Amino acid sequence: MDKKNKHLNYEDRRKIEKLFNSNVTITEIAKEISHSRVAITNEVRRGLKKMRTSKGNIVERYYAEYAQQLYESTQSNKEKKPRFSETIKSKVKEKHQQGDSDKVIVVDIQEEFGTLAPAESTIRRWLKAFRDGQTSTIDRSYSRLGDEAYFNDDLDKATKYYEKGVQLGDTYAMTALADFYQNGKIVPQDWRKAYNLYEKAASLGDTKAMYMLSIYLDNGLGCEADSNQATFNLIKAANAGNSTGMVILASSLEHGSNLIKDLRKAVYWYRRAEEAGNVYAKKWLENHQEEVIKHLQDGVGFTDEEYLSYTWSKAHEEFGHLDKEITDKELQDLRDSGVISEISSQKPKKKKKDS
Repeated sequence: MDKKNKHLNYEDRRKIEKLFNSNVTITEIAKEISHSRVAITNEVRRGLKKMRTSKGNIVERYYAEYAQQLYESTQSNKEKKPRFSETIKSKVKEKHQQGDSDKVIVVDIQEEFGTLAPAESTIRRWLKAFRDGQTSTIDRSYSRLGDEAYFNDDLDKATKYYEKGVQLGDTYAMTALADFYQNGKIVPQDWRKAYNLYEKAASLGDTKAMYMLSIYLDNGLGCEADSNQATFNLIKAANAGNSTGMVILASSLEHGSNLIKDLRKAVYWYRRAEEAGNVYAKKWLENHQEEVIKHLQDGVGFTDEEYLSYTWSKAHEEFGHLDKEITDKELQDLRDSGVISEISSQKPKKKKKDS
């Protein structure tokens, strides 16, 4: 039986004692008891003792009994005390339940725990997991009551219902109330309040809020204009399956606004939007048959490099520093968080050198 993923037991340690003290190499010991070289090396270091021989020489010997006692003591402490990371995770969850934004939580945790704080990407993954776990339990009854009041032209009552929904973390209520502030319905027009509501809803995974946030950031509505962040949120909305976000992204690629003009990618996103039932995308494709036929077989979204280019400031904020290359793990974090999902599986062919 392969024991490479199993903990060493006392019998294993007895074998290590016999073999190591007989000058058998770590590699041979690892093969003998079917464990990795790393596990055996760490184990030997744990159970090593310096002894003085009768001739006065200092020698190192591995003792199974001593190593077993150290192992059992460590396991006992683990059972008594919760892992430190779990303590931090509980703190993150507590702040999340208080309604703090992701950015505030990250800063607070890093300031409180200093060098012991987990990476920012780890904290954000915890927050995403908390939100995913809450999705099915969110009470949307106030949103339904708000919609009913809205369609009955009772905007004052609708506003109050949506506000209660916002307090419960209902992203639908957030976007509905943001629309009121955006258009000055019942409440005075307030771009900043609308922006804050869209930002909160987007952080909770609402795809409409993502593309609305993109529009706000692109035009500096209620916030400082940031075309890079605007593109980041637009790509997230499209990747999350929002057909309106797909159309806006396709249009940006078609006309070269914020993004490099690329008709091939524009056609790709219009087709994706049509598949999602978007009427405008369907009409665009019907009116651009020549472009569609030319790129009919294209199945390309964005490459890793293009994503990192378009979303660089966000990637910097969440997953690394500008003075170092982004690692494979950080790329995977981007994928896990939903930033990268449409990656081309086809690498460009290298041109043959002329002989």
